[in-house]
Amino acid sequence: MTKPTVAFAHLGCEKNRVDTEHMLGLLAQAGYGVSADEADARVVVVNTCSFIQDARQESVRTLVELAEQGKELIIAGCLAQHFQEELLESLPEARAIVGTGDYQHIVSVLERVEAGERVNQVSAKPTFVGD
Repeated sequence: MTKPTVAFAHLGCEKNRVDTEHMLGLLAQAGYGVSADEADARVVVVNTCSFIQDARQESVRTLVELAEQGKELIIAGCLAQHFQEELLESLPEARAIVGTGDYQHIVSVLERVEAGERVNQVSAKPTFVGD
C-alpha cells in the first residue's frame, strides 16, 4: 500500500517552523509524500499557534476551511497542546492531536490514523527538543 501525501499548513512562530521542518523530515524519511499545497493531500498537518487571540482565530479559521474541503486533519502546535479536548469534540475531521512535545511521534500518529484510529498524542509536560 502506498503511503499518502501529507500537506503542511504552518502558522505561527519560528519555533513552529522548526517543528514543522522536523515533522516533514520524519515523514519523508518514513516514505510519505509531503507537500506545502493542501490541494495535493487528503491529510493535512496544521501546526497551530495560540500565542494571541488573532493567532488562535487564524488557526481555527484554517482548520475549519480545511475541514470544509474534506481534508483529514492532524492538529499540532500550541492550540493542540492547550485545547485538545475542545478541538477533538468540535472538529470531527480532526483525526489526531499532536502536542508541542510530541512531534517525534508524527510517523506513528499518522500510521495509527491510517489504521482508522483517532489519536490524542499530547504529553502533559512537553519536553521534546529536536536533536
